[in-house]
Amino acid sequence: MIPAAPAGPFKAAVPKTLPPELIAMIHKPGAITHSAPVAVSPPVRDPNVKPASGTNGARPSAPAARAMHGALRESQTVVYVLDTSGSMGAAGKFEAARAALVATLKQQPATVRFQIIVYDSSAYPLLASNGSALPTTEANIRAATTALAALEPRGKSNHLVAVRAALGISPDFIVLLTDADDLTARTLKPVLSSVSKAPPVCVGLVTPEGVQQPRELK
Repeated sequence: MIPAAPAGPFKAAVPKTLPPELIAMIHKPGAITHSAPVAVSPPVRDPNVKPASGTNGARPSAPAARAMHGALRESQTVVYVLDTSGSMGAAGKFEAARAALVATLKQQPATVRFQIIVYDSSAYPLLASNGSALPTTEANIRAATTALAALEPRGKSNHLVAVRAALGISPDFIVLLTDADDLTARTLKPVLSSVSKAPPVCVGLVTPEGVQQPRELK
């Protein structure tokens, strides 16, 4: 007995009995012969058709960067401190830091305020302001993305002068993006001790593989 078909748009596939002629051929030795292999001509590439990647056969682009952290609470202020020294230009580290920074900004509500301090031996705010942070609006994120794209790593890094510039904005958090893996709270103590209540300073270590999750210096 053939089982009833299930309800809905999908029907069960009912096996059919093979034709007697085919069964006879299967049981008859040598009845089924294999034809000689057919030569296959190599595909002809149309020069007017571009590869799907749009890069003439080059490797597809890397996956989109991950945000370093999620959305902050409303009205919080964060200052990102981006190392632009020469060492950051090696092995794609600077590109990874920029991409992670933009991805993080896109996660923030417009009520969160931000600023980006870029530094080598000196430090300055990336976006023009009156010394304060800016709301994380689409327009300000676009401006930050454009300004970040114009930066080129060079020189040596001075972490103290960079953190001092960030403290001048009175943030709730400071997120430092650098490839310096020996940075400690003791390194920054001369600057952090200059304010009555220093905000948490978190470091996102930049490596050729990307930006690690920020950890607080203690």
